Amino acid sequence: DQLGAAKAGVEDAASAHWSPVMDAESDRSSLTEFYAAKSVLITGCTGFLGKVILEKILWERCKYHSSGAMVKLRLLVRPMKGVAAGVRLKQLFESHAFERLRHQLGDAFDAFLEDSVQIVEGDLTKANLGLDAAQFADLACSLDLILHSAAHVKWGAPLDVSVQANSLGCRRMAELARATQDAGRHARLVVVSSAFVHGQRKGRCPEEFLPRGGMLPSDGTHELLDATREVEVCLQQAAKVEAESWLPASNENFHRMARQRLGPSASDQAREVVVRDLRQRWRDAQMSAWGTLRAKQWGFNDCYTFSKALGERLVAEVLEGTSFAIVRPSGIVSAVREPYPGWIDAYLLVEPLIEGVGRGQITSFPGDRGCVIDCVPVDYVCNVILAAAVALPESGSPRVYHCASGDIYANTLGDIEATWLDYFSHHPLLDARGRVPKLRPIQYHSSLDDFEAGMRRRYVAPLRTLATVVESVPFWERAVALRNARGWLVRNKRVIEKTLDLARLYSTYTLNDWVFETTNARTLMASLSTADRRSFPYFPERCIHSDTPSDALHETWDWRKFWMELHIPGMRRWVLKEQPSSTPAVRASKL
Repeated sequence: DQLGAAKAGVEDAASAHWSPVMDAESDRSSLTEFYAAKSVLITGCTGFLGKVILEKILWERCKYHSSGAMVKLRLLVRPMKGVAAGVRLKQLFESHAFERLRHQLGDAFDAFLEDSVQIVEGDLTKANLGLDAAQFADLACSLDLILHSAAHVKWGAPLDVSVQANSLGCRRMAELARATQDAGRHARLVVVSSAFVHGQRKGRCPEEFLPRGGMLPSDGTHELLDATREVEVCLQQAAKVEAESWLPASNENFHRMARQRLGPSASDQAREVVVRDLRQRWRDAQMSAWGTLRAKQWGFNDCYTFSKALGERLVAEVLEGTSFAIVRPSGIVSAVREPYPGWIDAYLLVEPLIEGVGRGQITSFPGDRGCVIDCVPVDYVCNVILAAAVALPESGSPRVYHCASGDIYANTLGDIEATWLDYFSHHPLLDARGRVPKLRPIQYHSSLDDFEAGMRRRYVAPLRTLATVVESVPFWERAVALRNARGWLVRNKRVIEKTLDLARLYSTYTLNDWVFETTNARTLMASLSTADRRSFPYFPERCIHSDTPSDALHETWDWRKFWMELHIPGMRRWVLKEQPSSTPAVRASKL
């Protein structure tokens, strides 16, 4: 079985039993040997996917630890919010993602990490990664492989923030790869993008580079997409918005809103904190709205996927004539097997929808029951990334791989909703008072406009009217009850507006007809040796059993089991942080 059975689930990680370390002499894996001997730089290792990539390489290297043949992994980590990079790295290894390594190595765990990893304190948003010339040159001279998974994964983020992390971050890693070539190392580069860079394309989406004219239907009249120019335009717009936020009229508006929120007795210091927050929120909203419009002008749906597409283009410009790999996952979900069945620590594409269904909060949404919601387990994405790096030739054309499932194991919105409702009817999410919410089938709207009109009519307009009534009362700011009432109305209006923002983002994925082709990825994974396929599993191929009366196509992957036995229990445990007594255990599952 290419997939292999998921390890038996357990109530507590401390009682987990992990398979013994393989005897490296008796059953060799070429991928394991490759990663034991190469100097690898990993970006994004503190993120969801990055943790799995790092843990997997360390787990495979564990088989060679006693031989002393390993080269240290370099981990690019930046200080964040006053937390030093070294502290962030220490916090990283406290994650449950590394539990099986701790269990396997016991008291030798810290020594193994000391021998295996080296921190590179840098910043993707800065030239030369924030390193001085000598540090950058030393890094370039030491690398065999760069695995770039770092990203700002937020669909509604301001475009300039996404561009700095996702577009310019890719270019800076490509520049590092080019520097390794100049140093005679010729490091391989694998860049993690997104299958959703296909944007407004309809139907089948090939594993190839995006059209130079963006994703709009080509009529031969519109200009080509210049990624470098788009980055410049975006950063210029961000500077313009920043300047506007400091204009006298804007400043007065922020101070007026702060006075309304805090009341007349608040200190100047408290008001300045609120003003600073309001200015940043306004600026982010302006750049998010402007960026979304800009993305759609080129046939993309949002700032995140537009920035990812620009990143792909910038890598191609820097490494023209060089072989590199682009790996495009669809919606990444929890692990099937590694580092732990059902493990997830991120609130990404489907998690808000799952929680909304489970709490009975989503009863109406734009969507089509027949729409395929394309998802892929995080450990399968990791395995394709690692295999793609090994398969890269020293020279030749770049490779593109889709990590997706819809073309062979389609999971429709209607199927998903039925599965989720069935799960929560047996394992309910409780509200703050310990009550079981009432679950209802979702009423789907065939268009976003129809959904928005209904929400504004039922909720936004009444809340706005009531707030206006409160504000019409003389000296309402001085009356605590009226100020609190207005605050409640404003907060609820903000919740509805956030719901509408989410609907605008998610309707792209619940009203689409993409089919991501995965021939390259499936061919890559099928080409691995038997030992590698066992250690680096992927979706099993659909196979025809000729001994059946109808020669029917039999699937060996079961999305229903995945959601019910792995993903939702894992999400409740590691993302929602429910107590073990209220969370169903991750169950043994052979999908």
